[in-house]
Amino acid sequence: MPEYKGCPLLIQSDTYPSLTMRGESHTRTYMLECMAGKCAAFRADSEFCDKFMAYVRLPQPAPQGEEKK
Repeated sequence: MPEYKGCPLLIQSDTYPSLTMRGESHTRTYMLECMAGKCAAFRADSEFCDKFMAYVRLPQPAPQGEEKK
């Protein structure tokens, strides 16, 4: 699981030819993970993106407690 959110400025796409239909292909488009400290818009002290005005670190899920019997 990635640690940072996807960045709308870092778009990646992969195109695969169809194995069943001649001449057709399928494209998958997705955002790459935030570059964090390598980006000029990233504030390391607060993990905040100035460009998109959002926090870039994904929230960690809370640890699950013991189940009651």
